[in-house]
Amino acid sequence: MHLSFVRHVFRACHFKKTAVVCAVSLASCGQKSSVPADVDAKSASLWPSKYAQGIRYLDDNLRNKAIVGDETDRARRWRLNWNPGHCTNPKGPALQISTNLDTFDQGNAYWLSWLSIQAYRQVEATDQLHQMGLTRIDFIQEQSTSFQAFVASNSKYVIVSFAGTSDLTDYMTDVTFASKPEFFPGIPGRVHTGFLNVLEKSWPKVLALVREHSSAGQPIILTGHSLGGAQAVISATRLATLGFPVDSLYIYSVPRIGDESYARHVSKLFPKRIYRFVNNEDVVPRLPPPRIAARNFSMLFPEESREAVQSVFETLSYTHVGSLLMQNARGDLSAPREFSESEDTDYWDTVVDRSRGRSVPAAVFANWRMLFDHIPFASHCQLKTPVASGFTQATDFLE
Repeated sequence: MHLSFVRHVFRACHFKKTAVVCAVSLASCGQKSSVPADVDAKSASLWPSKYAQGIRYLDDNLRNKAIVGDETDRARRWRLNWNPGHCTNPKGPALQISTNLDTFDQGNAYWLSWLSIQAYRQVEATDQLHQMGLTRIDFIQEQSTSFQAFVASNSKYVIVSFAGTSDLTDYMTDVTFASKPEFFPGIPGRVHTGFLNVLEKSWPKVLALVREHSSAGQPIILTGHSLGGAQAVISATRLATLGFPVDSLYIYSVPRIGDESYARHVSKLFPKRIYRFVNNEDVVPRLPPPRIAARNFSMLFPEESREAVQSVFETLSYTHVGSLLMQNARGDLSAPREFSESEDTDYWDTVVDRSRGRSVPAAVFANWRMLFDHIPFASHCQLKTPVASGFTQATDFLE
């Protein structure tokens, strides 16, 4: 096993608006691209062509596996998992977001997850965001860095939501595993080079819009999925340092952002106000690997490279921030808790065991949940909808 396994993992989940391209070894499938035959035409019509390519990969490889259940149940499960309209277009009342809390809020978890997905949609989400009670909405998009975000507000609060990027492969592999000083006055530590590079060009616009939206002193809540969650943390830390009233952060499928010094500073700045969601086997929150799991991670590389790989990640010392909330395969959510970096040693040991003796495509397939669980809908659609919102959500998803 070698670095190409890591590259395949990140090429597997590229996000562009609501489309997901699971591109791992698509060429090797050698079959006609199609949605599952037993999914109704109306549901299939909602899938963009690139979205269907993702279904092709999973369908071609999982069609006859026991994990998809019987034929009738299988059609329903495909629809729930892959139809973006099923759970991302709520028709309930306005957003119900609470502020000034020192505890986790289930309603906030659901709605901010939904808002993190809207950052991928950009202007297509405008009408729905207005319907949900946000009176002003400004979108930010920078083509050169694939940066996407929006700042929205009403009289009660300001929402800043960041999307992930289709270029996650580039930022999570090669030399961009490296970190550099934050360089922002008053913030110690080092931050992932790629994450800073994506945000930096758009930061003046983000800051200007937040200043305009929060002119009445409303509390600011930040959210984001994947790389967007990392940008939410970096932005929140900067905003709080500048004196803005940052209320809380709800971040989803977020990779490690900075070193131990940076993480300690962020944790002190936002005690009990950062909630980090990890969906089951999602690989992205396990990267870059922490110091304590560097040896385990290095086992994915050729024997002659392992010592060097281990040394690199032990030196970088990436660390997570915030309270952890884990979702299992059925969507059950754990209570917020402290996270121990040692937990990832078992994760990478499992990945290595599954991959041992396999080709790269076969190893990726053996670890398919680590890719599937990173898809925004795979996590969001299983979050229990707050009863007060007036509508219900299915939770029996593919396991």
